[in-house]
Amino acid sequence: MRVGIIDALFDARPSRVSVLIAPTGYGKTSAVHYSWKEILSKWGRVVHVFPLRALVSNVCSDAIERGFPVDLISYQAMLKEIEIEGYRIRKSPYMFSPYAITTYDSFLTSIYVAPIAELSRVHAHRDTGLLAASGGVLLDEVHLALSVDKMDDIVGEWRKILTSIVFTLEVLSFSMDRPTTLLTATLPREILQYIGSNLRKRGVEIVVHLCLGQRGLRYYNDAAQNIIRWGLDENYVSLYDKYNRISLTEVSKRKIEEDIIRALDWSQNILVFCNTVHRAVEIYRKIKETVNIPVLLLHARLAEKHKENILKNIKELMNNKGNFILVSTQCLEAGANFDFDTVVTEIAPPSSLIQRAGRAIRNLEKRLEHEDKRTQVIINVSEDSIKSANEVYPPEFIEALFRRLNIGVYFIDWRFGEAEFSFIDLLATTPCNPEIDLKVLSQLKDLLKISFIREETIKNILRKLDDNMKGSLLRDGALIPLLVKDDIVAVSLKYLRNNKDILEFKNNNVVAILDNGEALLNFEKLVQTPLSTLYELNRIGRFLGLKVKDDVYNPEVGLI
Repeated sequence: MRVGIIDALFDARPSRVSVLIAPTGYGKTSAVHYSWKEILSKWGRVVHVFPLRALVSNVCSDAIERGFPVDLISYQAMLKEIEIEGYRIRKSPYMFSPYAITTYDSFLTSIYVAPIAELSRVHAHRDTGLLAASGGVLLDEVHLALSVDKMDDIVGEWRKILTSIVFTLEVLSFSMDRPTTLLTATLPREILQYIGSNLRKRGVEIVVHLCLGQRGLRYYNDAAQNIIRWGLDENYVSLYDKYNRISLTEVSKRKIEEDIIRALDWSQNILVFCNTVHRAVEIYRKIKETVNIPVLLLHARLAEKHKENILKNIKELMNNKGNFILVSTQCLEAGANFDFDTVVTEIAPPSSLIQRAGRAIRNLEKRLEHEDKRTQVIINVSEDSIKSANEVYPPEFIEALFRRLNIGVYFIDWRFGEAEFSFIDLLATTPCNPEIDLKVLSQLKDLLKISFIREETIKNILRKLDDNMKGSLLRDGALIPLLVKDDIVAVSLKYLRNNKDILEFKNNNVVAILDNGEALLNFEKLVQTPLSTLYELNRIGRFLGLKVKDDVYNPEVGLI
């Protein structure tokens, strides 16, 4: 157990939010699992919250591997089921188990609206949603939830997310007296300062625990009034000298497929990050035609079972020390406990690059015993990669980072925050002007006030959420499940609007599949008011997903 982690977790108490900042792969989540007896003894139970559904499944698997008793674990996310090595993890819409793993969406919905299982009832037991936070609360990977560089509507959506998290911290720590801890690797200093100043106005203290090298300590030096500087664990910092000697990063303007092929000269397995699904499929097909080793593809628009099979293949290939290439999108940036020889990535904003680089030689202790000096991360800055990045990220972020990087091969400290050119320097290039949205804050307060008013029906509440919050307390629109090949692909409302031709229509209405048959929905009504529309549908039967045309899902590359 590395120094500072458990101290940071247990420093959280009523009206005192603890923040743990430690490098990618430092052992923040694993410490929770290895210390489960101590944590449950102190808090009774804990809710562990993540920004991505994929992380929920991964953390369930990691918890079991690290000795957390299976019967104490549950999850809540838009996943059909999680089965790990013969163990079926139970789904808990109320999140009442000793160790509940969930997403920010599910957690916030439970607090402000109602538990997931109550959303189809007229007069739901809304107050039971507050019981989901009846023990300790760990808000993990918070930098991903607050990552401004991933937003289509940079100002609007990011402010909504920031507002939701700041107000929720106040509710948990001050109003509900719950010990709450934020865990992060790359939360920008300006955001941390802003969260702290807002919480202090509401009677909540924030204490920041820093497990970073000297450059990281200086970067966060004035991030809060109360800072505990742990530095890096002695066992971890002892790895730095060799890491500095053997780990190289290359910034390349070649075609990315050329970089991938070159990396085969020194790599048994390679992880390739592309910025869009279309780009990932394009590169996957090019590479597959070129090499005679397995090439795998992973992205968010693969069906759940399809993704599970890919992840199983990756584990088998790694366990058998097989050669392979994995082409992925951002869905593998965080939480995946895989240890790749080399990461090849298109240029992306700093927070994304840091996460991506963290997938290379993740197990430093084991790797550094046998590694020779070589390139472990390749950042591709070709015209095609920059074009791909500009499709999904603010161009000014990409331009600022491009100016900071030099073409060539050299050392970048991705893991310690110690060297003069480290992930901290990249993080500092991101422009950031945090500000909460007062309208969103008002909506959240109103939602909380009516938690105990039975006259306010769930339908009316969901309609207000549709009208005022675009159907989500966190993201810019609700996720909608599509049924493909007896499985589910969850897509955004924006994707649906732009790709409505993939849906099955009858009489100008989309076909919704229920557990007791079919129903027809007006498409415009669905995308304008998704939550209240699906609520009405669930009064007829349990909604499973929208029906898509037979030929839209490719069994090899998914929904593109």
